Amino acid sequence: MADIDNSKNDAYEGTRIIVNTEDLMFLEVLAPDSLGYFGLDWVKNRYDRFRDGNLYLIVDKRELPVNVKVLYTDTDGDFFGYYQSGDTIKYSELLLEYPELADQITALEPVSEIYDALLSISEGQELSKYNLRNIDDLVSDFKFNKRSPRASSVMLSFDDVDDILGIFDVSEDDMWFVRAVTSYDGFEFEHWDGIHDDWQQGYGLDHFSGGENENRIDNILKVILPGHSINTNDDKERELICSTLEAFFPSEIEDVLDTYIHEQNYCKTRGALKEIESDVSNLFEPYNIFKVGEGYNYVTSVKTLLSLYANAGSKQYTLKELLAEINKDTEVGGWADYIYETDCLDFDQVSMDRTVSQALDSMEEGLEDSDKFEDIEEFKKMADFILSKYDLNRNYQTPKDSNIRFTIHQLDPSDNSVLVTVRNLEKKTSEKRRLDLEGFNNLLTQQELCQ
Repeated sequence: MADIDNSKNDAYEGTRIIVNTEDLMFLEVLAPDSLGYFGLDWVKNRYDRFRDGNLYLIVDKRELPVNVKVLYTDTDGDFFGYYQSGDTIKYSELLLEYPELADQITALEPVSEIYDALLSISEGQELSKYNLRNIDDLVSDFKFNKRSPRASSVMLSFDDVDDILGIFDVSEDDMWFVRAVTSYDGFEFEHWDGIHDDWQQGYGLDHFSGGENENRIDNILKVILPGHSINTNDDKERELICSTLEAFFPSEIEDVLDTYIHEQNYCKTRGALKEIESDVSNLFEPYNIFKVGEGYNYVTSVKTLLSLYANAGSKQYTLKELLAEINKDTEVGGWADYIYETDCLDFDQVSMDRTVSQALDSMEEGLEDSDKFEDIEEFKKMADFILSKYDLNRNYQTPKDSNIRFTIHQLDPSDNSVLVTVRNLEKKTSEKRRLDLEGFNNLLTQQELCQ
């Protein structure tokens, strides 16, 4: 074991010995004279670099030659450690190698303002929530516990989900999606082209479901597409109804589809955001930091935060940096896939029904005011009378002559006429006729019209 004698003034001149045991010495260097004696010429030659801060040595007497570590804190409070060779050594490694000097080493560790404040609170100093807010903006509230200061509660509040995720290692795709669903407009899960294509295939009739709406659509169809009803499962017929409604009422159908797209996007955005919030809301529970109430608020204790600083291995962190450090290995994400997986679970049917009702009002008013129709009410009566007995595009025989057949193709509200094809099986003739209601009745009862 090396014999380092305190009487050797050339070694200790300009130093302050803080700890001196049989095995170890911890001293502060106040002047460069002793550095060469300890084999630290590289420090002595660069002493101007260390002059403005605080320079300490750990002298390990258990080895020959003596093993010396250099500890330095600069004017900003940042810590640096070096081997005798000049290679860097970590603060945590020094603590592991020299537990006997833990108090002296930790006293050199730089600390953040919030750590210093929490430590002061744990020792009984009462601070207000305003004090802590000014020190670290993650703190939103604080309640001092006089009986047990370490149990004092600290409220931590994030601005939004994006703010929370900033402390985790989240993929760019996931962050892009999170920012999209948290934006003012939300994320566009549905687009006009896709929804309009569904409408053209007949699926959009479901927007007009419900007793009253279905009755109103059927009354409109009696005018623009007699013989057809919304209550059909035939795909071709549903396509025909949708295309006819859009042809007559393009702006009203556009309003209905736009509202459906908006409500679908809004609903799915809410659903995706709810899933994301659920994923992140309990991420801090393993560290005794618990979510409270609505929003992004969490509560913990001074004791918990100080223990997290101890586990993190540094007291320099702000609270967000501390949470980032303890969660550096926590895996979160997978939300970009929600683009394809999110369902609409709370669709705003009230808003949708309101738009549909307004669209139906406009359609009905449009029919009443239109100059395309001769007499809508008379046409409805004619259509009801004919279609109560006959279907469109179906072959029938006249009541008095089985050789005379007819097929109704169209009921035309523009002139209240009926377009039919009349066939004489005996004469093998066929012709199309446009008849009014009286002419249609004559077809059924006066066979001379069929000769």
